[in-house]
Amino acid sequence: MKKRQSKQDVNRIISSGIWRATIGGPRLQRLRNKRGFHRLVALMRLANQIRFVNLAALQNDLTDSPQDRRQLNQSYFFILALIFEGWSLVRRLGQDFHQREAFRNGFAPLLADRRIKDFVEGSMKRVRNSAMFHPDEDEIARCLGEIVNPSEVLISGVKTWSSTNYYELADSLLFATLVGPCASQAEFMAKYRAAMETSREILGKFLHAADQLIVEVLRDEKPHFELVSGFREAIMVGKRWRPPSAVSGGCPSGCLSGADQLPSGVGSGSEHDCSRMEHLPRYRRPPKGSRLPVCGSPWG
Repeated sequence: MKKRQSKQDVNRIISSGIWRATIGGPRLQRLRNKRGFHRLVALMRLANQIRFVNLAALQNDLTDSPQDRRQLNQSYFFILALIFEGWSLVRRLGQDFHQREAFRNGFAPLLADRRIKDFVEGSMKRVRNSAMFHPDEDEIARCLGEIVNPSEVLISGVKTWSSTNYYELADSLLFATLVGPCASQAEFMAKYRAAMETSREILGKFLHAADQLIVEVLRDEKPHFELVSGFREAIMVGKRWRPPSAVSGGCPSGCLSGADQLPSGVGSGSEHDCSRMEHLPRYRRPPKGSRLPVCGSPWG
């Protein structure tokens, strides 16, 4: 029989290296037949997907290079689509966990916020249905019809490295889908700024709420924590995280430029002055909050 672990034991383990938490026996058998646990596992999968997509933004130096702008923009819009996918799941989770403190303090305020609800059911829905998960030619035609710039960048890249290619026009139109139809540049900019502010709030709060709920529920099941050997750990180089293979330099071709660097905080770097952009700007960026934190564990 495994020894019962204290909170101090768990904190020591998760702060010491690569770890895992396991559950088995009667507790696992009981959970297998609980609807709430089925929904919680679906939330775990969604959190995995959001972190997978967010990695493209974390591995980004926030330069104006084609590949950096491509990775940041695609990460941002895919996360919006994923959160829209999870919105109905979060409402169903409330049927099972509405009395839990983590749900009351995390997802419940998001679900009750009319501004956030309207953004999810409007902008996020359009991004998910007409751009990211389903390429809608009619929506592309609508967005193209709103262009006022005399010319548009179709594609950019670095030398002959195909992995740096960025089809810029395709992504610049994503921002038109995000804000919806506009009659003027002023209307576009007003909707754009409001969308950036709201999405920044959602991106930060949604994943935090998911982690807190998952941990609170699983903690009641008293999983067993242990350190895992046999895996290579990331090591610290200055203020950036790099896998051991990247310390000596990385790919000389530049095909993974910036991909070996994981900033330890939320987005940093220079930002563009939106006031001098055109109606569908070429170098529009999602908000800093789209680069979610990589530090901190809800188990701590």
